[in-house]
Amino acid sequence: MERFIGSFFENEKIEYFASTAISAEYIAIPRKLPPYAKYVTVFLIPYKSDVADRNVSYYAVPRDYHFYIKELQKRLCDFLEKNGINEKAEIFADNSPFLERKLACDLGLGFVGKNGLIINEKYGSYVFIAEIATERKIDLSCGKKTERKECLGCGKCIFACPSQCLGGKDPVASCMSELTQKKRLSPDEAELVKKHYLVWGCDVCQEVCPHNAKAEKTPIGFFNEKLVAHLTKDAVSLMDDTAFSERAFSWRGREVVLRNIELSDIL
Repeated sequence: MERFIGSFFENEKIEYFASTAISAEYIAIPRKLPPYAKYVTVFLIPYKSDVADRNVSYYAVPRDYHFYIKELQKRLCDFLEKNGINEKAEIFADNSPFLERKLACDLGLGFVGKNGLIINEKYGSYVFIAEIATERKIDLSCGKKTERKECLGCGKCIFACPSQCLGGKDPVASCMSELTQKKRLSPDEAELVKKHYLVWGCDVCQEVCPHNAKAEKTPIGFFNEKLVAHLTKDAVSLMDDTAFSERAFSWRGREVVLRNIELSDIL
């Protein structure tokens, strides 16, 4: 099994991964953990594409990455079946039973910055964390661990934060990304969204981070296709329901996105 799984990841062009026995210290939601799961393989999915003009966060430029996880799950199951491997395997991302950042950091895939994001040596903080739960151990010794173990601590992300929510400067304040996703905004919050350069999400703390200065773009095809980098009223209003549902900003509905566009005075 080890050889086949390793080949699967090599074909997927995911370079950073590791595996470990599942212990209680890594489990956040026990009921979500499959009963057969004894080992977990962790990997990072780089998502930053090469776009010059955008008014949405980098993670929202391609289709919602949950669609990628579903595709990856199907390919993994097909791969195991094709090669006659009798193994249950489930991929998790975001809606996960694990303490993802702790797990990824302890396995050497990165470190957590002052902005709370995991930072990888090659792809910076522009990564999603994902896991595969299996009954048997997968030997992924070809995975590369990051050399730097901690954040530089320069504080640039803290000082640049538009809502001043980092570093305890204003513990009540919400992240700008959260504000762009709220159903209702206070007058002060609406003013912040109006001044923000993105109508969905926020990348400020990532863009000023020196660890991201040489972050490589994603090599994964899914995140380089069907890109929607710039939203306008017409683009959102005319997008059919199927296309809209494939976007990360769809979960809040068109009204929230259109409100943010109107606040930003984008035609």
